[in-house]
Amino acid sequence: MLLYGNPAPKNGFGQLDMYSSSLYHYVKSRDEVERYIQNDLIESGHYSDTNLSANKGFSIYQAIEGSNLGQDYPIGHKGKTKMGDYFRYLMPTVYASIEDFPEELRYGIAVSDTVDFMVDRLFDNDKINEYFTRMSES
Repeated sequence: MLLYGNPAPKNGFGQLDMYSSSLYHYVKSRDEVERYIQNDLIESGHYSDTNLSANKGFSIYQAIEGSNLGQDYPIGHKGKTKMGDYFRYLMPTVYASIEDFPEELRYGIAVSDTVDFMVDRLFDNDKINEYFTRMSES
């Protein structure tokens, strides 16, 4: 078994961007979702989505899901979406880069020359292969 070192924590925060209407159907406000994601970090620690944003520096995208069209949509997005599109759920305040991954693992990372994770909030599922055209060369 190979073990890889853990990169130093980014010591940032995970900020809520958009969230699933279906997943958070029981929530009354955005503030309630924000409290949930912060509690997720406290309760689940290293195994939470919030940790991936706050301490690892990753943006977290979620897919629009559901068994019927319109059952799920990203709250915070104006415009049309469809099942399978990806929306930015959490974003870090301190971003990671490919250099934060152990060199031996970088070859498995899809790379984009057009996506800007600080700006791009929604990805059309039909265009994923256009956004991510190659694998990392490291």
